[in-house]
Amino acid sequence: SQYIQVMNASFCAQRLGTVVDTFMLGRRDSSFLQQAASITGGLYTNFFADAASKDIKKFSLSTYLIQVFLADSGTRADLQLPQGHSSASLKVTCFLTKKAL
Repeated sequence: SQYIQVMNASFCAQRLGTVVDTFMLGRRDSSFLQQAASITGGLYTNFFADAASKDIKKFSLSTYLIQVFLADSGTRADLQLPQGHSSASLKVTCFLTKKAL
């Protein structure tokens, strides 16, 4: 129901050069938030999905948040961050019918 508003905010952030990172605590991924992160060059992560991998199990939630999201965009290029989830679908959808075009 707030798709248009969030996408408009994402495009404004992109125009201003602002990175939008998204962090999910749910078990299911959100393509909606993946799109917002992808449009702005940010990082989309899902803590529970990442915790299932053997590399992340040793981190607590606070450690994970600090290590992934505290660094600015310039520093991130030098860090080994999680790749995030690249299943973002950037297909165009009709605002009236919500069908993919």
